[in-house]
Amino acid sequence: MNYVIISIAVIFLIYTELLKKARNKINTTEKILYLIVSIALSFLIYIELCKYGKKGIECQQTFNQIKINNYKLHLHHWVIHAILLCCNFFDKTSRYYYIYAGLNIGGIIHGIVMYKNWYKVLS
Repeated sequence: MNYVIISIAVIFLIYTELLKKARNKINTTEKILYLIVSIALSFLIYIELCKYGKKGIECQQTFNQIKINNYKLHLHHWVIHAILLCCNFFDKTSRYYYIYAGLNIGGIIHGIVMYKNWYKVLS
């Protein structure tokens, strides 16, 4: 599975660079293509990287969990991607705008669909 994801990413980046050399602006079909491929790629990457812990309920990553007294603030990856999505400063005529948006939307979708506790931020 890892090789498939890496291959898709490499082909996508090569295609992006070839289009970049051909012209600067992209049409609506390309915008949709960039968005869909980026969403799928992000989702597949997260499927490989984010698996539940040994008990099947705990997140293996702890860098996004902040302990405050007796509470734990868990900034799920979907929350981080939602914040990043709001910070898309690329030009809307650029393919990077849609790639950036797609990668973040894929992270949001994965975080909400694949985890039962996606809504628990404070525990």
